[in-house]
Amino acid sequence: MNPNLTCACCGYKTIGREFEICYVCWWQKDSYQEEVNPDDDDGPNYVSLKVARENYKQFRACDRKFEKLAKSPATYDM
Repeated sequence: MNPNLTCACCGYKTIGREFEICYVCWWQKDSYQEEVNPDDDDGPNYVSLKVARENYKQFRACDRKFEKLAKSPATYDM
């Protein structure tokens, strides 16, 4: 993986291409949710980007079901 894109949910550089999953917060890159409709929850993430960002602030994952899988960002992700 060669991450060069910033995750729209957690803000770390953990994404290499469209539909890749961020290992920090488990958000799946989806340009539609990120660029067109951040309120849409009908996509690969099953939560809207706005909700995912709030979830990340509360429990460090885009969705509660990924809370135990989420990891801390590495220095090079910042």
